[in-house]
Amino acid sequence: MNVLLVNGTVGKGGAGIAVEALGRGLEDYGHRVDFAATSYDRDIGPNCHFIPRVGNIWQKLASRATYEAGLGNIGILNTRAIARQDWFQRADIVNFHNLHGGYINYLALPKLTRKCPAVITLHDMWSFTGHCVYSFDCDRWLIGCGRCPYPKSYEAMKRDGSALSHRLKRRAFHAANVEFVGVSSWIADLARQSLLAPIPVHHVPNGIDTQVYRPEDPVQARQDLGFPLDRPVALCLAHNISDPRKGFDLLQEALKRLSPDVRKKLFLAIVGTVDSDSDLNLAVDHRYLGYIADPLEKRKIFSAVDICLFPTRSDNLPVVLQESLACGTPMVAFDVGGVAELVREGQTGLLALQDNCESFARCIETLLDRPDLRGEMAAECRTVAEREFSLERQADGYSKIFERILETARR
Repeated sequence: MNVLLVNGTVGKGGAGIAVEALGRGLEDYGHRVDFAATSYDRDIGPNCHFIPRVGNIWQKLASRATYEAGLGNIGILNTRAIARQDWFQRADIVNFHNLHGGYINYLALPKLTRKCPAVITLHDMWSFTGHCVYSFDCDRWLIGCGRCPYPKSYEAMKRDGSALSHRLKRRAFHAANVEFVGVSSWIADLARQSLLAPIPVHHVPNGIDTQVYRPEDPVQARQDLGFPLDRPVALCLAHNISDPRKGFDLLQEALKRLSPDVRKKLFLAIVGTVDSDSDLNLAVDHRYLGYIADPLEKRKIFSAVDICLFPTRSDNLPVVLQESLACGTPMVAFDVGGVAELVREGQTGLLALQDNCESFARCIETLLDRPDLRGEMAAECRTVAEREFSLERQADGYSKIFERILETARR
């Protein structure tokens, strides 16, 4: 089977990392895989193709007009040209991932999927909201959006076009030859209640390469990284630490609420981009390591720390937590979105009450005070990663969906 994987990026960001991993899993399963994106983190092979982009005055005017109207990416003019590309024409099935990010026009999906069916993977809520990737405490996506309480959240709107975008998405997706995959049970359940119904929505978790992400000797890892050997060490990792959704401000407050003794002993490693050095004002000793993409470097860091802290305000099935899981590193996170499918209370980590910094601080202290509990959780983390989130299991799940869709199309 020839499978085309389409995303804005490959190899960077949560969805981009997941797309690259899925491609490896599908190739090992026996499929031919092509990638199509606007950027790649590195050269990942000969089957990487660039989505054509239009940079002329008409594209600029169309993008400006749709932005002014609060309608997002529907001004992108190049999307139908994708169907003329050799790598698109040889595909038996297309797997689209994030449809936001300014690289594709979802209104072209009915034409793109006329001869080649597609599966759209839901890495966030964008496909069934009027503009946002996460709705937080808003449920207006259930009734058609409009009067958006968060117009400046990603993807930001200059004016509120969320109700019209909601209607356009409904029309486009229902006219297209598509089915959906949610990477968490949480997102799949939301999608089945949304404008996508009754289009089929399946659940296939993202996979993680458990041969790459695995525990290393923690003492050696600390020595290699220059981390203290006689103090508890925690990790906070995100693509962009300064993204308000990632909740680093909540972690800053939670660290202030630790007991003086724990606060004095704790050493925190921080990985990710930051917008300003002021974002790193913390109540504990810390080291900022910058953005790290290399899986082997990340594996060493996960192995060197006692716990992983992930204070996100909203998330689906975070790749960071899958990496932590596979490396046997217990986690602390807020109980939001699909996080609890990875951070299983008392088994692979501890869950704090949503946005409750006091609760988050108590979870940190509990894990740091209980090395026996951390040891039990570390073993369970690895077991869950191998049992439930392998690349083989992910590839098998997608393959069965692809094969059923193609079999139905042949009848």
